[in-house]
Amino acid sequence: MEQSVAISLVIQNPLNREGFRRILIDGGFQVKGEAEKPNDLIPLPEDSGRVILLDQDLLSGDGETGISFLFARFPKCKVVVVARNYDFNLMQRVFAAGAHGYILDDVPHEAFVASIQLVTLDQRVAPAMLIDKLQDLPTDVADTEGAIGQKFSLSKREADILDLLVKGLPNKLIARELGISESTVKVANKAIFRKLSVKNRTQAAMVARENKTIASEAETPVDGANLIHFPSATRRGTMRGSSSTTAGPTPNPCVAQAGSSEDDRGKQKT
Repeated sequence: MEQSVAISLVIQNPLNREGFRRILIDGGFQVKGEAEKPNDLIPLPEDSGRVILLDQDLLSGDGETGISFLFARFPKCKVVVVARNYDFNLMQRVFAAGAHGYILDDVPHEAFVASIQLVTLDQRVAPAMLIDKLQDLPTDVADTEGAIGQKFSLSKREADILDLLVKGLPNKLIARELGISESTVKVANKAIFRKLSVKNRTQAAMVARENKTIASEAETPVDGANLIHFPSATRRGTMRGSSSTTAGPTPNPCVAQAGSSEDDRGKQKT
């Protein structure tokens, strides 16, 4: 089945360029436009959303200039970088520059064609090795919560209550969530405030958030992967498609509610 989206090749090596061209044609794509360098690629009569395969060797040292040049000439294009090896830091810069894909040149041709098909559907693609990196990331919030509990000598119940308190839940909802009475929550709150050396739940939430951040930063990063995020907004300030198909959604941070609380208002009563 022939694909309607045109594919252009900016590949330095003529033999490699011919190989990609044949694979794409066999996969049903229309190959329109070939060049050895980005500035040699000519516009198409109807240049709307074509996919440009860009050779890694044609990227500048920062990994962004070549991509930015193509976006400047062809604003609606989707850039896919074809790389010889897996370089996480380079891949991160490539996606930050607005690319839709980072594909290794040693993948099976079926996987290569499938990846290009995803890009034509406005999806982003990355090497399978990225999943291995994700498995090593410190993504489990429970680890940092456990560290906070140990640091301040909190009991398991106190740590659970503090976690819900950080999320802004009132005592009544915390009690319902944990299956305990509201009076038990209030007693636990007093113990938490004392152990954290704070006076109210707002201050307790701030201390908990600060220590979670410190605990997360203390983890050893994996090849810069602790910053893993492929933004869909390019440096030109426009959205360039959806997020990576391999990377999962970024969890929302816990935000402590500011202002007075029921513990603060009822402090004299309890």
